[in-house]
Amino acid sequence: MIVVGLFCILPATLLQVPYFQKKISEGVAEYLKERIDTEVTIQQIEFQPFNKLILKNVYMEDQKGDTLFTAKRIACGFDFLPFFQKKFYFSSAQIYTFQLHLKKENESAPLNIQYIIDAFQSKDNEKKESFIDLSIKSLSLGHGIFSYRVENKISDEIKFNPNDILLT
Repeated sequence: MIVVGLFCILPATLLQVPYFQKKISEGVAEYLKERIDTEVTIQQIEFQPFNKLILKNVYMEDQKGDTLFTAKRIACGFDFLPFFQKKFYFSSAQIYTFQLHLKKENESAPLNIQYIIDAFQSKDNEKKESFIDLSIKSLSLGHGIFSYRVENKISDEIKFNPNDILLT
């Protein structure tokens, strides 16, 4: 019983220490950089036992070095035990003060996030299950900017252009 208690309490306690929060943030960012081969930074990861995760000052570039995503704060409520089975069940997710810039060079080109989708897609074509089982029950967005652009379809006309959208 003491071993089980230490297995749960020790990591939760260490995750409250800023030094370990920074090291974990750097480790997660480094993993993502290697996985998707672009710049990723996460200034801080906070873990509140056993169901809340907070990421602060997240930044990600697309493959051309342009800003793809930034967020001052991402907070997620989650189910703890499924994490060990690569199942990510979030009861809630809040993204605050964010920017998401999606774009394509032309209508037939892939979206600038396709490389991320490909990086996390199962490599085994015979395998029917996905690499990550993800579920988010509630998503809240606050103080954000979303843009979608097809670069060769941008015009100066003052009318709705589905190839050049900016939402705040």
